[in-house]
Amino acid sequence: MKHTHVSGGRRAPIVTAHARTRMSQRAIRPEILRLAMIFGREVHAANAVFVVVGRREVSEARVDGIDINDLEGIHVVCSRGGDVITVYRDRTLRALHRARRVA
Repeated sequence: MKHTHVSGGRRAPIVTAHARTRMSQRAIRPEILRLAMIFGREVHAANAVFVVVGRREVSEARVDGIDINDLEGIHVVCSRGGDVITVYRDRTLRALHRARRVA
């Protein structure tokens, strides 16, 4: 299974104050963010890097004996440098498709 590291392993990503506020408002724990960064897929769009955990990533992890069902729908928006800008849950990819059109 492919594991994602937006920062390329150079350093742990900085989580902005905005992202921390949104995580709190959306009940997304830091552990969920950490796991999403490991198991999510990277999509480069709109001058940002989206790390997305969808059905495909959940299925691939299940084959490896890892249960990440709680991560499905998590989107982490990072700067090109790897800092976390915001985090949200959306089981569709609507926002991602819009961002790709802008890029």
